[in-house]
Amino acid sequence: NIPSQTVAIDGPRQPCILIHSNPFKAGTFDTPWRDVFDIDSGYVRYFGDNKEAGVQPEAVRGNAALLKLFEQHQSPDRQVRAASSPLIFMRNAKLGKTVKGYKEFMGFGVLRAAERVSEYNRATGKTYTNYAFDCVVLSMQEESELFDWAWINDRRDPTLSIIDTERCAPACWQRWVRDGSASLDLLRRRVSSSLTIKTEQ
Repeated sequence: NIPSQTVAIDGPRQPCILIHSNPFKAGTFDTPWRDVFDIDSGYVRYFGDNKEAGVQPEAVRGNAALLKLFEQHQSPDRQVRAASSPLIFMRNAKLGKTVKGYKEFMGFGVLRAAERVSEYNRATGKTYTNYAFDCVVLSMQEESELFDWAWINDRRDPTLSIIDTERCAPACWQRWVRDGSASLDLLRRRVSSSLTIKTEQ
C-alpha cells in the first residue's frame, strides 16, 4: 500500500510504504508465494506484486515503488536516506473466527536487498518473473517497544521539513539515517526467547 505523496516545504516525500502480508492466503491459488515475517529476528522477505507471465516485474506499480525506495535506502547520501520512506510491516490478524478486515502492526524497517525471482502460478499453470525484497526490521528497544504514529503524521504534514519530522522518529531510524547500511546489523530487532519449557513438555 502506497499512501499519497506529501509535497512538503523541502520537497515531495512519501510518508511511508505499507508492507502487508496475509498469512491466511499464503500458498493458495491467489497467493502462490509465501512471505516470511520473522519479526523477532529482524527479518522480512516480501514478494512483489507481479503474478503474470510476460510482464516486466519492474513495471508493476508496487515493485516499481519498492525498487525506487531500495535505491534510496542504499544511498550513501544522508539527505536521501532521511527523505526516504520507512517500511511499515502489517499482516492480517484473526479476531475470533474472523480472518478478514483486521490488521496487526508488526514493526518498521528498511530495504536491504532486491532480487528477481521466478515463481509458478498454480492457478494459470505458468511461470512468471517477480521480485523478492529482503527487509531489516529495526529495533524499538529505546521506545520500550511502542511505535509513535506521530512520526508518520509529521511526515504527512506539508508544513514540516524532513528535519522537523525526526523529532518523533525512532532512535534506530535516526541512527540508520546518520550511518547508512553499514549500521543495519547493529540496529536490527532481536528478541531473546526463553529456552525454558514446562516440566510436562
